[in-house]
Amino acid sequence: MFTENLDFYGEIAQDIDDLLDSKIFERVIDVFLTGAAIGILYGVRAKDNKSNAASKAIFTGVLNNEAVRIKILAIQAYTVSDENENNEHQREYDLFHDWNQIPEPSDNPSYLIKYSIMKEYANSGIHILHKNVIENSTSDLDYLSKFLKYLKRIDEMKDLNIYEKAIEDIL
Repeated sequence: MFTENLDFYGEIAQDIDDLLDSKIFERVIDVFLTGAAIGILYGVRAKDNKSNAASKAIFTGVLNNEAVRIKILAIQAYTVSDENENNEHQREYDLFHDWNQIPEPSDNPSYLIKYSIMKEYANSGIHILHKNVIENSTSDLDYLSKFLKYLKRIDEMKDLNIYEKAIEDIL
């Protein structure tokens, strides 16, 4: 299904490197999927900043191996966005066109928008994860401890005003 690598640039690429160095995550795809879920949860998106030469990539083989998880998160990202919200038929097409098939190059590429939206949520989520886990940590134990505390805080968010808590985590 995926025919190109997924590239990250600049500060996001550095955040991914730091998260991998923390040993909490083993693969870039794991950081990407976690970041996407966090970005979607908080409702925060960030465009790519390709001005910095630093980059990190997820290769097509890895993307294809994780295609189901990526599709599910991309559908969630698209659903919470306001993309084509006034055109129900277009939203359904964009959401599910490629679920059980490999898209043909001649297909209308509008359904690919959900992957771009997911990437924007992931960019934000990766940065939020980095801020809450990596910043001011000095050891592997610090990383793990802060990560576990952050997961508990996310779990508690279901009982709180999610937007107030998200703003605290972002700032």
